[in-house]
Amino acid sequence: MASSTQTSVLQVRDLRVSFDSFELSIDELGVPKGLTLLLGENGAGKTTLMRAVAGYLVPDAGRVNIEGQLSNPGDVRWQRLVAFVEDRPRVPKYLTLNDFLKITAASFDSQWDAALAERLLNTFELPGNRQMGKLSRGMAVKALIVVAAAACPALLLMDEPTAVLDPLARHEFLQLLSGLAESGSSRAMLMSTHLLEDVSIKPTQIIVIARGRAAKILFGDGLDDFISLPVEEKIREIAEWTKRNPEMSNA
Repeated sequence: MASSTQTSVLQVRDLRVSFDSFELSIDELGVPKGLTLLLGENGAGKTTLMRAVAGYLVPDAGRVNIEGQLSNPGDVRWQRLVAFVEDRPRVPKYLTLNDFLKITAASFDSQWDAALAERLLNTFELPGNRQMGKLSRGMAVKALIVVAAAACPALLLMDEPTAVLDPLARHEFLQLLSGLAESGSSRAMLMSTHLLEDVSIKPTQIIVIARGRAAKILFGDGLDDFISLPVEEKIREIAEWTKRNPEMSNA
């Protein structure tokens, strides 16, 4: 299933990941510049796909390519191409956020955007002098997004970041992502979610994952038409694409 005709920052081909009774099978997938939303129910394969792209797990087969470079998690150049914010953040517990930012900035050198880091810290109202192990889960996710975005990777991956945010914080976060997409701070962003409210951000592309497969890819006019639908109709459309019960309440 082909993606947008725009030049893809991320290209995935013939990717296979299997464990227990689950198999992720993606024949062809591209993520262009801007924000791509990855929709799907819990257990659909969103996290597995993102972990395979980030190099956190080794696929059984397939190719992952970011800006012309094949996946090689041990290569420093690859590590600068992709940043991954997991839904259950692992942080250096005893470092303050400010110290963690300084260490990360030093490792990325000229690629680090200090002004963006400062702006995001202020937007999220994060306490820079607090130890990261004492941050709430929501604050820890925000902190890692600051670090990942300021590193200016070619591809920024975010796994269910809005799930731990209250409605006001979610709205502010989505507006922030929209601004990042427009500014090009991260050339491509892939964010997984099962919340249809997140579609309001008007992404560049939407990928619907179901049972380890890419069930539908929306871009261009098809994306605009989907975004304009009422929530109930969005649910029915997704139900048809994924062959799920139309009474489902989430994507």
